[in-house]
Amino acid sequence: MINTSSIILINLYQKYISPYKGYCCAYGVHHNDLSCSQFAKVTIQDIGLLKAISKILYRFKQCKDSNDYLQNEYENNQKNKDVKLGKGEQCGQCSCDVLNVSACFHNN
Repeated sequence: MINTSSIILINLYQKYISPYKGYCCAYGVHHNDLSCSQFAKVTIQDIGLLKAISKILYRFKQCKDSNDYLQNEYENNQKNKDVKLGKGEQCGQCSCDVLNVSACFHNN
């Protein structure tokens, strides 16, 4: 029951919150992998919520590390560019807005 409830809550988050928050999962962008919410959902389905909690928390730490890396890369890249993208602008290759456009430095 708790596993099903958790998955329902993640589904609601993915449908009604995530698309409107203005950025996407840094880990997913950096590693071209599942978003943290999708990882959590799959992990809960595979091993249950109680066993999944430590794996999910570790993934969130990795996501923060990925965000730090992408932000640093973006800032370093912008130092060498004449044109800066503002927050919320898209470069045309990103599938969604990334916080501070940190993953959209690849084509500028």
